[in-house]
Amino acid sequence: MTIRYFRFAQAEVLAAVKVYCAQCDELSRQAVALAKAFDAKPVYQTGVSGRSFYGIKFAAPLASELWTKASKQTAGCQFPRRRARASLRNELADIRDRWDALKPTMKPDLDAVWKACGTDWGVLILSGVGYVITPDAFYVGTSTCLTKGEEITGGQYEKASSGVKV
Repeated sequence: MTIRYFRFAQAEVLAAVKVYCAQCDELSRQAVALAKAFDAKPVYQTGVSGRSFYGIKFAAPLASELWTKASKQTAGCQFPRRRARASLRNELADIRDRWDALKPTMKPDLDAVWKACGTDWGVLILSGVGYVITPDAFYVGTSTCLTKGEEITGGQYEKASSGVKV
């Protein structure tokens, strides 16, 4: 499939992108608060439908009966265990209480952005998609034709993704 590139600068699209970015900022604030409580770094999942908090990653993986093992499948993240031996139950309960109280609830959603662009993530997931957000435009690379956007060259898309003013 041939990738086509589009630029969206319409007010409706930029307003939806602004809301999405504000939601991402709030997610980051919540995730950083959780990570700081455990002296770790937050890890996120980003996809065609939006962004979400995944877990936390410690500088050096903890070998503990209180945390799950870090692995490639979890992107190096560790999570509080569900159970611990009797002598560690109180400590695990404290960790789980802090985790549950601080775990981010915000899940930024791109649905409004895709709707403003004249499509939805269901179409894009089948055709592949990449996007770049700049202060003055929203850029999309996909094999789907997006009639509401201005078709641009791959070079313009690359410039936008590298931070160069297009």
